[in-house]
Amino acid sequence: MDALYRGLALDGRVRLFVLRLTETVREAARHVETRPTASAALGRAMAAAVLYAAGTKTADAIHLLIAGDGPLGRVVADAFRLPDGALGARGLVERPEIDLPPRSDGKLDVGGAVGRRGTLVVARELAGGPPYRGTAPLVSGEIGEDFAFYLLTSEQIPSAVGLGVLVAGDHTVEAAGGFWLHPLPGAEGEILEVLEARLREAPPVTTLLRRTPFPEAAAQALVGEAGHWETVEPVRFYCTCSEAKAARTLRLLGPKALVEEAARGRPLEVRCGFCRRRYTFPPAALRRLAEAVRSGAEEGRDET
Repeated sequence: MDALYRGLALDGRVRLFVLRLTETVREAARHVETRPTASAALGRAMAAAVLYAAGTKTADAIHLLIAGDGPLGRVVADAFRLPDGALGARGLVERPEIDLPPRSDGKLDVGGAVGRRGTLVVARELAGGPPYRGTAPLVSGEIGEDFAFYLLTSEQIPSAVGLGVLVAGDHTVEAAGGFWLHPLPGAEGEILEVLEARLREAPPVTTLLRRTPFPEAAAQALVGEAGHWETVEPVRFYCTCSEAKAARTLRLLGPKALVEEAARGRPLEVRCGFCRRRYTFPPAALRRLAEAVRSGAEEGRDET
């Protein structure tokens, strides 16, 4: 089961998040039909979004956009609280067919696919308040380093972030997840040096994800102790698309285009980019949408 583990370590001086996201990323990759390098980028972005959502209790939803100059195009990941208290996540990449040769160390070349130059955008939907949007330049395109740089420069949170996705020979996601460590206020100085030394010796994230017992074994490798775990939150793939949202997309066509589509006598289909669910609107529904758009425009003119 995918889950987010939140705890403290090193005498309560370090906040620790450890995330297993294998099933969630596997389902997202299946929907988007990604090749291995694209799957790795997708999974890392989704892991970053979930980690950040877990650490930002005041946000209803997190939207992460990575726009690099690599061939993969834009990478999008969303994370949000579900009514049952679990964390939901979804994601997509602009060009899921991209698959680059491995790097010299045998790892998937996520940085080459994403690009070394570009922007990381993080948007938070705040409960009962205006949305917040922060940006930071990409530093490597590997996503974990980029997310840590965003946290430091945009939110002044010095952090250690590790994200990883292991893709099997048949292109399915075998392991996915990550961790986020950051000193609590007042404990930054010496503890950062301790963390950096430990993390230099830590194994890859995908190795940590397969160690048992989880997450204690992962914490042991990261900070030298099993950690004190406060909460465990289930995580699952969840898409927020709906017929109403699909209809709002069609309304952007305007009444004239909607009437023309209806006159062709064929239904119009809207397909969700995250889960590939199809929403079909027959000609009668298109005409109703056109009338609704026209009525809304007339009401707007009456109010001016």
